[in-house]
Amino acid sequence: MPSLSRLALVLALLPCHACFVDLGASSDDGPDDASTSTAASSSTSSTSSSIATTSSSTTDAITSSSDTSDTSDPSNPDDDGTVPPTCGDGILDKDEACDEGPENGPERPCTPDCQKNVCGDGYKSVDEPCDDHNLSNGDGCTAACLLESCGDGFLNAPAEQCEDGNDAQGDGCSNCQLEHLRVFVSINSFSGDLMNTALADDTCAQEAAKYKLPGKYLAWLSTATVDATARFTAGALPYVRTDGQMFASSLAALTTSGPLVSLSVTVDGQPVLAMKDVCQNHVWTGTAATGTSTPMWTCDNFTSQKLENTGTAGNFAAIDALWTNACQYQCSQTARLYCFEQLP
Repeated sequence: MPSLSRLALVLALLPCHACFVDLGASSDDGPDDASTSTAASSSTSSTSSSIATTSSSTTDAITSSSDTSDTSDPSNPDDDGTVPPTCGDGILDKDEACDEGPENGPERPCTPDCQKNVCGDGYKSVDEPCDDHNLSNGDGCTAACLLESCGDGFLNAPAEQCEDGNDAQGDGCSNCQLEHLRVFVSINSFSGDLMNTALADDTCAQEAAKYKLPGKYLAWLSTATVDATARFTAGALPYVRTDGQMFASSLAALTTSGPLVSLSVTVDGQPVLAMKDVCQNHVWTGTAATGTSTPMWTCDNFTSQKLENTGTAGNFAAIDALWTNACQYQCSQTARLYCFEQLP
């Protein structure tokens, strides 16, 4: 029967205790059969375990030495064994918009940092005359990466003093250089304590910007220590009112000979109705006809409206020295400002 055959085989394979008995030992001075049998059995078990351990270690060593597919660094827990992506290897990785390998370049469709070459990235492509790493106008390279030139409508300072989109003469800007400087009297009036030179200049700039008058504007205003003309940059250019009439042939001529016409036109070219009393046509100046300060009459540098303080005021209807020095006006009252364009 099959079951009996398996039993016989198992019994045959069982270790024989008698086989491990020292037959040369006498029964009187040696260990008894049971002790001998136990020791032999223990020795056999230990030997078998040692052989099994050695066999397992050898197998692991062989397996480890023969498996070359794992390139990871076991000392680095983040190293999964893969080669890191590199721009310029010709393989499009997730952080790359393009990668043409050796075809990447500053003037190529794919930049050295594996991004598409576009206007404003600082890389001048074959179809970009310039690229200055921004999308601004007025710095020599337009927002469309085109070289700026006179007449394109973008003021490129300091090379261009003005830019009116044409090269015509007689319109105040010829070949992108100013032909004259504009002047106007302010629409708004202010008390003497609301004005220091910075705020006065800002008032002129705001009125010019509101009516889209280009250029930089400062107020004709002196303090106790700073003359109005000392703050101006005019060169030898003439001054023209916003209605087109020449006010003075130059700053030097204005401070020696006075104006050619009254400065009674506002930023929008509209005339201001003059009153018979010259001190009703008042404009804060703190300035004498020579363009220098009247230090005793500046409303404490136009920061005070105390009743005892006064400031020099001009008459916007005058065509002589009174245009800037007509009377001493109480600082608590309100007056206009003269606004003069400056060279950039």
